Amino acid sequence: MVPSVTELVVALGLRPYLVGRTRYCIHPSAVLVDVPKVGGTKYVRVERVRALTPTHVIVNADENHRETVDALRDEFEAELALTQARGWTPREVLYLIWRDPWMTITRDTYISSMLVTVNWHTLPALEGGATGAARYPLVDAGAPWLAGVERILLSSEPYPFAPRDVEAAQQLAPRASVECIDGELVSWYGPRAATGLRYLRRLAAHE
Repeated sequence: MVPSVTELVVALGLRPYLVGRTRYCIHPSAVLVDVPKVGGTKYVRVERVRALTPTHVIVNADENHRETVDALRDEFEAELALTQARGWTPREVLYLIWRDPWMTITRDTYISSMLVTVNWHTLPALEGGATGAARYPLVDAGAPWLAGVERILLSSEPYPFAPRDVEAAQQLAPRASVECIDGELVSWYGPRAATGLRYLRRLAAHE
């Protein structure tokens, strides 16, 4: 939404992710010619921004009107509200991120926060602290609580879980259903956040 920031975005190699600009964002001209315009810096066409479905809008307190910023923020917060407002049935899930040894996540991780938006609560019910390995604990295959697990999610990253791993995961918790999940959409914050929320809504709606 600001010429200097648009130029910086391109300089950082992010041109492939730039979906819109103001009519004053003209540099570097050679690579911006096919980027859609959404109005000026003071009078942004909010409906045009919506139509481009960006995950992030970069604004400037001096260049852009506060009313425009608030309208755009409301648009993205609506995505989160839409996810949380569905009244999802509470579920407890074991989200696995590694094999040999088995590893999972604690409830104070970004991944767990994403899953909570559809009322999925990660097991075990632990918090690992602000940083460090305690946030990604080992899973003791003989732990009694595993007998009660009803759903296991196998993340596609950092360990590349695939259908071949389902049987081994099933042995951890014989009662559980096991499925693979796109770990990038659930664990990569930033540009994938809104897409991740939509992805989780689809998963929860079809369980």
